[in-house]
Amino acid sequence: MLRFVPLALAIAAVVAVAVYDGSLNYRWTPNVQAERCAKLLDLVPENIGPWKGENYETSDEILKVAGAEGHVSRLYINSETDQQVKIWLIVGPFKHVIRHTPDICYPSNEMRAREKIVTHSFDVPAEGTNQFNTTYFANSQAAERVFWSWHKPDDSGQVNWWASPNSRENREKYAGTSALFKLYFTTVETPDTPLEENASNDFAKVFLPMLNEMILASDNPAAAGAAAEKYADSLATDSDATGSDTSVDDAVGEADSGDEEAAEPAAL
Repeated sequence: MLRFVPLALAIAAVVAVAVYDGSLNYRWTPNVQAERCAKLLDLVPENIGPWKGENYETSDEILKVAGAEGHVSRLYINSETDQQVKIWLIVGPFKHVIRHTPDICYPSNEMRAREKIVTHSFDVPAEGTNQFNTTYFANSQAAERVFWSWHKPDDSGQVNWWASPNSRENREKYAGTSALFKLYFTTVETPDTPLEENASNDFAKVFLPMLNEMILASDNPAAAGAAAEKYADSLATDSDATGSDTSVDDAVGEADSGDEEAAEPAAL
């Protein structure tokens, strides 16, 4: 009889691991927080002042592998300067969202990193950290710089984008997060372009404050979306984004108090 004990223990261990993995990936229960945040991403404005967005197709297979409950795949072009920044913004459970970073995925497309991963912070008018990883990828036909980072929602009242070149530190920091955001900024450039001159810096100045306020208002997606549109429209007539009198936070408050239809969170 005792000879069956190791087998029973092995089976129990396999079952326990399967149950744990299933719970982390919400295999049997809905991921309510990620689903709510996914609705928020559907409302990210296509046009933000002079930055005009063009959506690009992402296959269902890529979204599944990435663990994306919601996503934004978009190229923004500045109509005044012709600068171009491609964004990849997703939200989903930790296990998949923390993986498949550019240093893993680009080599599979025959684009190799040409320098070590370093961190870069954008100079933006927003509270919280915005530490992004970045490196430069190239092959004989193309060259791109990618910035990427994650955000874990919490009760701090701030949005903190943080990434480390050490993948273990990233996994430890975000382990178990039910709705983990991941954001890429991608530009086409030459390797000698200084980080401070990359177009992502100008784009981040208008995009990150807006996105951060939307995330902070994720309990009310409709109001957050309406507020973001108002903020984006205000930049169309304000060449200095930091001088705009309209913030997403202010507009969310207006939507909450004055527009009951827009403030209905469960309708979206």
